[in-house]
Amino acid sequence: MEKKDWNLNNKKIIIIQGNNKVDGEINDGKVTFIEKYEDDVDDNRNLYPHYVYMNKFLKHNYKDNLGLQKYKNTTYVNILNFLLTKNGDIVCDEISYLKLKQMLICLPDIDIITKKQKEELNNLKEELKKENYRLCVLHDFIINNGIIESKNTFGNYEVLDKIISNYQERNNKGLEITD
Repeated sequence: MEKKDWNLNNKKIIIIQGNNKVDGEINDGKVTFIEKYEDDVDDNRNLYPHYVYMNKFLKHNYKDNLGLQKYKNTTYVNILNFLLTKNGDIVCDEISYLKLKQMLICLPDIDIITKKQKEELNNLKEELKKENYRLCVLHDFIINNGIIESKNTFGNYEVLDKIISNYQERNNKGLEITD
């Protein structure tokens, strides 16, 4: 697998594809970096919301996913994140504010996270560790009376290991993210 530039300074959204067809191809482990617009930083505040980036991205990607295409113009980026996780993808939204480095990570069900995705998640984890990011990880998504709900886990890069470990104990799948 080729070495990617995981420097998070100019990344807005990261998508790590799973083992499902996207635009007619299976790109298991493919990493898509959606980079910030040049003018997206003003005194360390993000000027463009994530949905602006996702709407533009979805005009040319995931054309065969009718659910995503139906909602591609939504202003609720978490709906898009949920639909991507249901497709088997891992979605990371860079949500830093001022000097606090933060990332929202949405994980699909553990039994569909692939080995290639785990390798890329390890690469991301190393950058999160190096840059001292705080995380909010959304996982175990369900729809309850038409409302998308998830478990939320907060912390540093180590929370990814804890979540995978908890999944592993529940499902005995033998999946692990390693340092």
